[in-house]
Amino acid sequence: MTDPEPRLPKLRRSMRSVEAAAIAGIVFSVLFVTALLVMSRAPGFDASLTEIRVFYDDPEAVHSVVVGIQLVPIAVIALVWFIAVIRRRIGDREDKLFSTVFMGGGLLFGALVLVGAATAGAPALVTELTGRPPDPETAILFRGVGSALLAIQGPRIGSLFIFSASTLGLRTGAFPRWLSLLGYVLGLSLLIPLPFIDAGRFAFPAWVGMASLTLLIRVRTVPLETPSPSFDDEAGEGPPGPSTGGPDQRS
Repeated sequence: MTDPEPRLPKLRRSMRSVEAAAIAGIVFSVLFVTALLVMSRAPGFDASLTEIRVFYDDPEAVHSVVVGIQLVPIAVIALVWFIAVIRRRIGDREDKLFSTVFMGGGLLFGALVLVGAATAGAPALVTELTGRPPDPETAILFRGVGSALLAIQGPRIGSLFIFSASTLGLRTGAFPRWLSLLGYVLGLSLLIPLPFIDAGRFAFPAWVGMASLTLLIRVRTVPLETPSPSFDDEAGEGPPGPSTGGPDQRS
């Protein structure tokens, strides 16, 4: 029988590889866009009170929104994995400013969309759990707060992530120049108030998905810089111990 232990280092390397980061980014993009599309079935701001009542009286429609809420946390987990793998591949070469913006922007975006999705979908969740449709005015209020987080606050914070990820692509050569420049333009556009705020919800996952596909295609020809030796899989999980001898040993 084959000993499973030798497979563990290989599995750890696979989970920390650039391919893993790219796949995580694609998973985030697909799941998050799917969740947004499913949750958009709920009545909008221009819906009449009658349309809102009809929607929440339909168990199938209500359940679809609840499914969308459940997809968002999985998408955010994939985004966190994407961030973690990319930062590890940079290793000690990252500067403090870049590290803070890249990680902080991504994590804050994830927190905002988690709260936004839960708020916007709360009326549907309560309806499915209790069987009692919400008051139409209350449903509109919850959807308004959720939309403010998902379509206004989230994309603007996500622009920080796009700016820093585009810089990463330029520094490492992992992205073609056009993709990094597109990231700068898209990130800047997300900071500017636009009349079509709903489109901003899809801009962030679309760019992450595009960048991840590019990473997956280019990784074997233009790989990201490898992490510092102290974080190599072969060197173990912690920093190396003191030197025990050899020509480089200091007196």
